[in-house]
This record gives sequence, C-alpha cells and structure tokens, in this order.
Amino acid sequence: MIDVARHAPARVIRCFRWALLAPPDQYLVRRSLLNFVLSVSVSLAMVAVAVGIGRLAGVFEHPPGTSGAEASLHFFVGAVLVAPVIETWLLSLTLWLLVRFEWSILTTASLAGLVWGGFHALVAPFWFFGTFFGFFVYSCCYLVWRPRSYRHAFLAAALPHGFQNLSVVALVALPT
Repeated sequence: MIDVARHAPARVIRCFRWALLAPPDQYLVRRSLLNFVLSVSVSLAMVAVAVGIGRLAGVFEHPPGTSGAEASLHFFVGAVLVAPVIETWLLSLTLWLLVRFEWSILTTASLAGLVWGGFHALVAPFWFFGTFFGFFVYSCCYLVWRPRSYRHAFLAAALPHGFQNLSVVALVALPT
C-alpha cells in the first residue's frame, strides 16, 4: 500500500516547481492559477507571522496600512485591473535591468521581490511582508516566459498578480 501522506508534500512541491520554473508550454493560464495559489498562500503566511510578532512585541494592535480601506468600484478597478498592469510593466523594466547581471532566475526574482517589497513598504512598512514573495513569484513567471515572448511573460506575471490583488480586495470588503 502506498503511503499517500508521506508522498503528498513532494507532489505538491513538484507541482509548484513545475508551475513556477518549468519552460514555457501551452499551460500559461493553468500555471498562472497555481502560481497565484503559491503566491497568496506564502504571502498570507508571511503576513500572519509578521502580525503575530508585531502584536507580541506590542508594535501595533492592527496592521498598519489596513485601516480606512474602502471596498468600492474605484478601489476594485485600481487594485485588480490597473495596478497589476502598471506594476507588471514596471516590473518588466526592473527585470530588464537585473538580467544584465546574468544571475539565476531565483536570484534575480529574489532581488526583484526585495525591491518591490521595499517600494510597497514606502507606503506602509507592513506591506513589505505581503508583497515580497508575491513579486518573487511574478518575477519568476516573467523570467521563465520571457524567452517565448514579452506578451506571454507579461500575462504570466500579471495574471497571478491580479488574482492576488482580488483576494486582498475581497478580504478588505469583508465586514469587520
């Protein structure tokens, strides 16, 4: 009898490694959805740890940058449709500069994640924790798909970004 519980973590890791780093194929949308799941789950875990540490340290009671957010059509359009397009275009410029150093995809994506986490932290320092890993994932997606075409790379990065922002908008819209 096969021990499913013992092999499940390895299968999950292989699945996400395929979605994130495998060469371009015909599964751009499927891989984008898996990359969204990877991005949002790790980002939420990082935020949860940061909130827990912040509360234990007495730094804040409510995460900074989350109060006063309104769920409106303007907020939805800006966060889910406009921001991923503009930020993916700016991310492509950032990656264009970083690939000149000829680092690996993981190193380049890590640096891009740090840069974009830092940009978001300028708005509210707490935002770094929710954006660093997301932009690491978007950068990996872009870099893996860029040899196929700029359009494929752009979509591979923008789709999980839009889905992740949709998740944030949905959480903000929840009644408190």
